[in-house]
Amino acid sequence: MKKKIIVFDFDGTLTYFDNFKLLIILRSISPKYWKSLFVEFLKFLKYRDKQKFRVKLQEILWNDKLNRELFFNKIFNSIFFKFLIRKPVLDYCKSISKTETVLFLTANEKSIIKVFLQIHLDLKNKNFFIIGSDFKNDKFKIIKGVEKLNSLKLFLENMNDKYTVYNFFDSYSDLYLTQICDVNVVVGTLNYYNLKRFNPTLIKFNLFLSSC
Repeated sequence: MKKKIIVFDFDGTLTYFDNFKLLIILRSISPKYWKSLFVEFLKFLKYRDKQKFRVKLQEILWNDKLNRELFFNKIFNSIFFKFLIRKPVLDYCKSISKTETVLFLTANEKSIIKVFLQIHLDLKNKNFFIIGSDFKNDKFKIIKGVEKLNSLKLFLENMNDKYTVYNFFDSYSDLYLTQICDVNVVVGTLNYYNLKRFNPTLIKFNLFLSSC
């Protein structure tokens, strides 16, 4: 029997919400960032470069590593954040990671995922791998859409073995991954019916879970 690789998107899949947007909003409440954010917003209105704007937001708001991690910890440990977690998905992730390789493949920044794992899963679990964006890299790319597909292809090549690949996701941009994944599971009922129009082979998470 072939081994399995379980690929999880993060925002909207393990949680109900886009965590990047949530963290940006909460961080931006502090007046000390307002001037810098306003300048970058004006540049965005002029050049309309979404990727560069996202990178600049992170540079402004996440520039201090220690302060950044304390902030992430505070949010992810809060009571209100527990209501944003898709508990059945998280529970399945905990269970499957005991025996199978689990890859978190996300457009979000890697440091955010690491803090989440440390709090809600097990960062030291050797079955966990993370591929995410890194705004400090000079060759920065947002790991989204085709970039996710390319990243997964490279990851599978480096594993140097044959695997059955399971893909858990919630958004249109992740449909690229269905090109190479064996089992594609959509999280969220509305997401499922919207995405099913583009790929009729998709499986609804609740149905997948009941069949396990």
